[in-house]
Amino acid sequence: MIAADAKPDFPNWLSPMLVKELRQGIRSKAFMAVFFLTQLLMILSVVLNLVATSSSRSDEMPIFLNALFWILISVPMLLIMPIRGFSALHSEMKTRTLELVFLTRLSARRIAFGKWLALMAQMALLLCAVLPYVMLRYFLGGINLLEDVQATFFLLVAGSVLTALAIAMSPFESRIVRIFAIIGFVLLIAFAPSFLGMWIGKAFVTGSGALNTLRVYLCILAFVPAFIALCIEIAASRIAPAAENHSTAKRLIGLYFLLIPIPLGLTGMDMRALFLLATVFIAAVVIDALAEPMSTSLSVYRAFLKRGNLGTALSCIFSPGWASATFYVALLGLIGAPLLYLSGSLGDHAEMLGYLSFYGALIFPAALIRLFIPGTPIFLGLYVGTIFLCETFTLILSIMSNLGDKSFLLWLSPLPPSVFMFNLTGMIHADPSGEAFVSVTAIVTIILLLLLALRSAGPLRTVHSEARKALQANVQS
Repeated sequence: MIAADAKPDFPNWLSPMLVKELRQGIRSKAFMAVFFLTQLLMILSVVLNLVATSSSRSDEMPIFLNALFWILISVPMLLIMPIRGFSALHSEMKTRTLELVFLTRLSARRIAFGKWLALMAQMALLLCAVLPYVMLRYFLGGINLLEDVQATFFLLVAGSVLTALAIAMSPFESRIVRIFAIIGFVLLIAFAPSFLGMWIGKAFVTGSGALNTLRVYLCILAFVPAFIALCIEIAASRIAPAAENHSTAKRLIGLYFLLIPIPLGLTGMDMRALFLLATVFIAAVVIDALAEPMSTSLSVYRAFLKRGNLGTALSCIFSPGWASATFYVALLGLIGAPLLYLSGSLGDHAEMLGYLSFYGALIFPAALIRLFIPGTPIFLGLYVGTIFLCETFTLILSIMSNLGDKSFLLWLSPLPPSVFMFNLTGMIHADPSGEAFVSVTAIVTIILLLLLALRSAGPLRTVHSEARKALQANVQS
């Protein structure tokens, strides 16, 4: 009788994965420790604010205490909670419980989305627990409540992006990839605020404060949901059965990132800054596409080929596997170059070299790996390791050459990652040596893309031939 009268803790319309993760997450020791520690730190911060307010004759909140308050909120929101996402899918794969979850008829996309949504719900719970302290600061005086609420919203947005990024890296079992991912995650948290500050200052150079605030929210609306969807698709593609095609969705999101700066630029934002932000997201799409193994399910390719010549052409760009990713990257280059030119981003040698070296740096490790060890199961680890070794080698040689010998730097011009680092650090200027870097980088990038395309043509032709045979067999039967 008691069991019949008991009310469920969650409504039935919620996703089963979300309910499962919320029950486990809220009861976990990690969440409880973070929750109580945050409460203690907030109480300490408020006590310090009370002491400072009572002893100070100024109506302004001390800068140090204001910064301390936001640091205490940012640590759980931007570091502790998102970093838990690294074990979200990895723990399921390690304990062999993922197959049991698939028996519930949940798709890989719903599983990954449920993991992200559960972490976001826990983060929102932490944020709601902090809101009374935000209100209390307002009554102490010297605080703009609207700015605090806006800052809290930006914290939630940043936390959602970092959590999605951690979920995307969660299925990777390679220790090399996970170590580099965690290091990159920490560096991203450390340097992203300064990058965003410079980017915002460059993007919103005109208009009133209210108009610029509206543009910031418009950028968040344009980029953040798409990036979260991309991360969910990346995570889902790593745990999904071979018959599921997530590559098309990911690559369409990449095209969206490439084209979205055009309508955003009509609002008065700087087009160069918009394309700069878009290239950061496009890099994630390109690296993931080049790392994809060839699909073992012919049904994925038959879905394209049964649509005739158009389907065959689309299969060469949007079907799963690194072979089609080569032609997808080439398509991004063909579409992106005219757009960058029209926006004025390719107007000088420095910016032209920046985009060429960035494009070449993405292709360079993939071309080496696919040419010499095409079937490696640890492509992403080798990819990241190649970039790291190349940049380290460049840094050492640059220090040895006293960072100023242009003739010595030209020896590294065939290495796009090295040229990208030189351009990023401002070591190349608009002089004859800069023109030489542009020419060499353009030639090397085209050669690398052609070599990668030649290496990709064989596997793509083979899988298309097998898919056509299977399609004909199904028609005849």
